[in-house]
Amino acid sequence: MVITKELFASYLNCQTKAYLKSSAASCQQSKFGMWRSSWENNLRRQGMDFLQEKTGRKTVENPTEAELSNKGSAVYVNCSIEAGELRSSIDAAEKLELRGVKAQWIPYRCRLDKRAERHERLLLAYDALCLQTFTGVPVRVGKLVDGVGNRAKKVRLNSLLKAVQDHV
Repeated sequence: MVITKELFASYLNCQTKAYLKSSAASCQQSKFGMWRSSWENNLRRQGMDFLQEKTGRKTVENPTEAELSNKGSAVYVNCSIEAGELRSSIDAAEKLELRGVKAQWIPYRCRLDKRAERHERLLLAYDALCLQTFTGVPVRVGKLVDGVGNRAKKVRLNSLLKAVQDHV
């Protein structure tokens, strides 16, 4: 079974909902669901705008696998990654290449709900697990971006990655 970011987020909220989504039971999205989706997309856009201003690095939107493997530091926005049974749509990933050091990856997740910080951290760790599996480079740190408050919070991922691996 392929595990997607949406399926993992559903699992964190309700295991039954995750089961229903995984069994491909068709359902129509309500007006509230459509409003919430557009609201989340707006928050993501604000967060990515802040991130692009903050980093000042070259930005690549919707990168291909070939672009992700290019040399050089860059910020990749809206990365769709598939690694084995794991799939994720990462809000942003920053690749840092320093002389004499293997490239480092930092996943970014736009923070949508301040009250559910534990879930946001686990979703960031899921993105890091997908990125780590895809690139083969250990990911130790990620960042939660708050587009409304214009800040990014550093998150250590070691224990969170273990928790995500236990759930997956």
